[in-house]
Amino acid sequence: MVKRRLFRASFLVGVAALIVACTSVGDDGNHERVGQSAAALSTDVCLGGADTPALLPKWVQGYQGRFPSSQMISGTVQNTDVVDIPVRIDVRMAGGDARVISSTLWQGTLPRGSTQTVNLRLDSLPIRSYRGVASVAEIVATATGAARRGDVVYSTPLYAAYDPAAGTFTLSGALPPQPRFLSTEATFGAAVTQVANQVQPITRRVGGGTALSSGQFVNFTELPANGSDAFIHAQWMTLSSADSAKLNSLFQLFDATVDASYAPMRICAKYGGFYIDDGKGESVGGAALPARFARAVLARAGRLPDWSGTLDAGGCSPNMTLLDYTDYNFLVITDLYDNALGGSHNVHVMDQAGSVQTQAMGFSTLTVRRASWTPPFTINLGGFGSGDNAMRVAGVLGQVMSLPFGSIVPGDYNANANTACSASTACFSPPTTPGGTGTLNIGPNNDNTHNSQYKYVIAHEFGHAIQDRASGTVRHDYTRDATLDENGPCGCGFVSDSTDRAHCLGSRQNIGAAEIESFAHYVAANTWNGSSGACTFVYYKNFREDTGSITKPPFAKSCNAQTKWLENHCVAPSRGVEWDWLNFFRAGGSGGGIVPIADVHGIFRQACGGTCSTSNEPSFVALQAAALAYYGGNQNDPRYQAFSNGGTNFGVNH
Repeated sequence: MVKRRLFRASFLVGVAALIVACTSVGDDGNHERVGQSAAALSTDVCLGGADTPALLPKWVQGYQGRFPSSQMISGTVQNTDVVDIPVRIDVRMAGGDARVISSTLWQGTLPRGSTQTVNLRLDSLPIRSYRGVASVAEIVATATGAARRGDVVYSTPLYAAYDPAAGTFTLSGALPPQPRFLSTEATFGAAVTQVANQVQPITRRVGGGTALSSGQFVNFTELPANGSDAFIHAQWMTLSSADSAKLNSLFQLFDATVDASYAPMRICAKYGGFYIDDGKGESVGGAALPARFARAVLARAGRLPDWSGTLDAGGCSPNMTLLDYTDYNFLVITDLYDNALGGSHNVHVMDQAGSVQTQAMGFSTLTVRRASWTPPFTINLGGFGSGDNAMRVAGVLGQVMSLPFGSIVPGDYNANANTACSASTACFSPPTTPGGTGTLNIGPNNDNTHNSQYKYVIAHEFGHAIQDRASGTVRHDYTRDATLDENGPCGCGFVSDSTDRAHCLGSRQNIGAAEIESFAHYVAANTWNGSSGACTFVYYKNFREDTGSITKPPFAKSCNAQTKWLENHCVAPSRGVEWDWLNFFRAGGSGGGIVPIADVHGIFRQACGGTCSTSNEPSFVALQAAALAYYGGNQNDPRYQAFSNGGTNFGVNH
């Protein structure tokens, strides 16, 4: 039986350019940058961006053009710390079949403040992708000494495509070569022709190209299968928001007749981005994140799609029937949608031009019958978006969307993955009208450190959007007391970026600023630590330890300990520290567990008398009374008692 389905992607059309002018408030230059220069308070919730980590790798230039195989290219790694660091320098590449291969270029001790240069010929890159398909290369610095062992920082990407016939490499700098998937066509038939012309070259079997395997360069076709019995290779494409109307008419889908001799199968996609604040003790890793809730399309070469829809919470398609020895093309789109929990959550992740991004990966099936297997049989496709900011941001936001129901209010959420607020900053800009849609702005990896490389930064900014939609944005005046020692334990004078000292993990803030920043931390902590148990928060600015030493990011801190930083270092009335409030939200609930995000929303709404605004700055006493009302007015309710006692236990009752 033939069925028809309509693919309705909610692509944003005509997204206006958002210009955020984060300027200083006050006299000392250390206060929050705000969205309107004459305002007393910030209209944006600016994070400012991550500090420079201890190791700073980069390519010496944005290589672009066609070069002979003998061309030498160079990268550098700078030690920005005040101590010597043992380090290994690699070149890491993601290849045409989505596997990642590294080759070591240098290893030794990098003296403080010094820079190490590494050189390599293009034909010594660990992957030589075949003609027309670019592989992405990064300079990777890994700390090997005990003090910072495991710290990994990677450079901006460099895309390289190899032409074995001419013996040349085509380099396109940090931007992958992206042929248009669709351009405007006058007729439906012409659009179909475009699809056929684009899909067919992408899904052809690889006839050339090599990868480094066990010290030897071998053909892609000789490599063992990567993740399944399907051979996989990739190609980049861009999907313009202007094409959405054409797509709505294009993807009218025809299901293949189900053959009982084929086991049901699903395709699961993962993103290939890396995060430099990953693997610091948190329970949820950021490497190879599932493409949760992403819109996707499956098509046979040269044909209209067989299926389109939304991947599930595991990044997987529904069970489908795939054919033997058939070329398929699988598209993953940075337009996320989830309606499984009682409401529709639409998260649109766009590039700087306001377009959602699409990456296509081709795979060729072998024998896909699995009569002896327990269905469903899964084909895992990995490596979508290696080095791409939009794909990297989509991976994090999909992970945040997997938080328990009630954490995120249904609606539209916009994220600009390559647009910073100012310089390389990240921020959330609330809507200009009540009930409107705000925007996350995530700075790209244009200086080798900032924001799309930090999974906690991305989740933090989404936390601001979640709170604004659910309960409103409280007053967040970042002006700190003039008597505060900015270089002491409760200041931010030690933060590397002098324009980014409005707030930091241990700084003493006005209570509203501490509440709003800690809630965003709390969303990030829940995203990467699960719903219970020990909690590790990985921070992205410099931190002054009790010893007076300055720790450079990224580094791990507990997010459920009774640290009481304010009480132990700089107690003052009507003030708060975001680290204390983070710990309170995470462990101030019943039985020492987390306070559910939905409860935090409800308690703040109760304290604000409805939706919060910048006229509201609830004290802990006000929140305590609101919690009593929210939990039914019963002082014996263990949820209320835990919340109330948590104020004392975590030192936020000031």
